[in-house]
Amino acid sequence: MAKSKTTNTTNPLGNTTIPPPVKPAVDDEITEEDSSIIKKDTLQPVKIDCPTNEVNRGKLLTKILDSLNNKPQTQQIKDSLTSWKNEAGYSIDWDTANKDYKPKYYATGDTNNVEITIYDSSCIIIGGLHTHPKGKDGYAPGPSPKDIFQLAEAFIYNPNFKHSFVLGADGTEWALSTNSNTGNTATIQQFISNFPPDSILNGNEWSNDYKLPNIEDGLYIFVDNLSRLLRDIFHYPKEKSQTYANLLLMKYYLNCEIDLYIKDDDGKMHKLDIELQYDNNNKLQDIKVQICN
Repeated sequence: MAKSKTTNTTNPLGNTTIPPPVKPAVDDEITEEDSSIIKKDTLQPVKIDCPTNEVNRGKLLTKILDSLNNKPQTQQIKDSLTSWKNEAGYSIDWDTANKDYKPKYYATGDTNNVEITIYDSSCIIIGGLHTHPKGKDGYAPGPSPKDIFQLAEAFIYNPNFKHSFVLGADGTEWALSTNSNTGNTATIQQFISNFPPDSILNGNEWSNDYKLPNIEDGLYIFVDNLSRLLRDIFHYPKEKSQTYANLLLMKYYLNCEIDLYIKDDDGKMHKLDIELQYDNNNKLQDIKVQICN
């Protein structure tokens, strides 16, 4: 029976061999005997029960996103996913008088980033929303490494800024959310102190000049290898494997106190988690991506 871990003082993956890239099968190469190849890259998250606070945060994120999706500015944002190669976004203002979430300070950026306003003394900015268009090689619909740090730094500057929504060009809708239900920024500040963005990031991606303890490769190569491991060995969809690799890094290596949510088929936001499972010899046996019921 597999057992799980959530912490490891060395390398949670141990000496797991990460495979070389796999040549995709061509339709006319697939025979009846190896038809299972067709099912490759289709593994979906396992549904699990989650603590009440995580479920309630999913309900809050659903409420915010539903409110925003009814605004014309959001439709403009979504239209840009198919017509632009650059990111676009806006700040999210909590309108206390009307008890509504409203887009504010619409902005456009480049293919890798868009800067949005994180604080204004005249309103309550509780987060931001931006797009991930297919404007560059290595596109991933989910939140990027830089998105994680931008939320962390925004929360430290403005403790009301707790959520960062990402709309992918594939139609997926994601959210990063600080798991502090108060204005307590101490854990996020510790995360930034342990992993300074200028050291761990190279533009929008992980820096390959940065190395985690007991990891031979630079961080960019390490996470890219994790993505291939999730795709080629554990059969998660290619378009989500990079985001899942970031999720694994966030939980087992960075302890960043930021959670990842996705809109599921029921139209609601659910927290994603990831679990490494080991055999009795402490060798990695499985990687389970999980989603809250």
